Amino acid sequence: MKDVKVLHLASFTGNIGDESNHNGFRRKLKENIQCNFIYTNLEMRNFYKSWGLMKFDDDFVKLCNNHDLVIIGGGNFLELCWDYSETGTTFDISIERLTKIKTPIVINAIGVDDGKGISQQNINKFKRFLDYTLNSGRILFSVRNDGSKHILYKYFSDSNLDKVHVVPDGGFFIETKNFDHIEYAKGKINIGINIGGDMADIRFHNGEDVFCKNFGEFINNILFNDERINITFMPHIFSDVGIAARIMEYIKDEHRRNRISVAPLLNGNLDGGQYIFDLYKKMDLILGMRFHANVCAIGQNIPNIGLISYHKHGYLFAEVGLKDRALDINEKNFFEKLLIKFEEDLGQLDLIKDRYKNVNKILNNEVDKFHRKIKKFIK
Repeated sequence: MKDVKVLHLASFTGNIGDESNHNGFRRKLKENIQCNFIYTNLEMRNFYKSWGLMKFDDDFVKLCNNHDLVIIGGGNFLELCWDYSETGTTFDISIERLTKIKTPIVINAIGVDDGKGISQQNINKFKRFLDYTLNSGRILFSVRNDGSKHILYKYFSDSNLDKVHVVPDGGFFIETKNFDHIEYAKGKINIGINIGGDMADIRFHNGEDVFCKNFGEFINNILFNDERINITFMPHIFSDVGIAARIMEYIKDEHRRNRISVAPLLNGNLDGGQYIFDLYKKMDLILGMRFHANVCAIGQNIPNIGLISYHKHGYLFAEVGLKDRALDINEKNFFEKLLIKFEEDLGQLDLIKDRYKNVNKILNNEVDKFHRKIKKFIK
């Protein structure tokens, strides 16, 4: 089996969703391209202006050229809001330095995002980068299935976007080890909940406190209606622990003491994604706000209700044909709609699983097709 030295530039310390992304991507890539991939992990945050540990300079070019393949992503790295950057994104590299990289580059299932704002200056900068990338012949460009290509068409419709491939996020293909979970209550209806505790000003249009109070009352309601229900909050990052605690302030004390658990806050270096996403697999139903909370539920055929607080996550459900499986938390009467959907879902969990199995067959075919393009590209 041929050795391939890969420089993988991505987020490895963001939250456990990153681990699911890399787990599924690398597993499928090895399955589809039978090479011995030897990865050098390069943390994207090292290049963030806030960290300032590395730069996309000649040393980066040299590092790329000392490998057989460079993979960038997945991840939501093409946010078009960073005025300091050569490209308007956190991938702050000049065209001049890109031309010096002779190693083939795969931009893999990356997110393009305008949710934090975008200026005309950044549109112009990113267009130069995009057009160079699509016409270079040395770079294979793909975006993830979260509406990213729709955003490209919104601003760059005169670019050669036919060369942009849409690829399922790697988290759809996660495979986990088997763990014993003390959070799981045997013989009960186990509900997993992930609420994103970051970007509160973007997520919660009526304020975070209002959402926490109403969500706590929602939990009181479902626990009162069905004594079989057990709830586990599943944090992906430290801020998720804080918002879970604020929601629990509004849950009745008898429920908190007997029917509520919080899974541990873990990170990728501790196999945190393995543990948490295996716990997902044990759940009967997931209520998920984060991107990978929903991706890893669907990918493992676990019924879920997407709690949409960021526009791109709604695009994800639409792109995989599951638009009806998500609710916008800022819509009028959201909690009434959530309660109706929750109760309906508990009566048809097997039907939802069967539907997800069909969706995942399609997603597997799509990623296999793209990996065949990678195989041809690196040859």
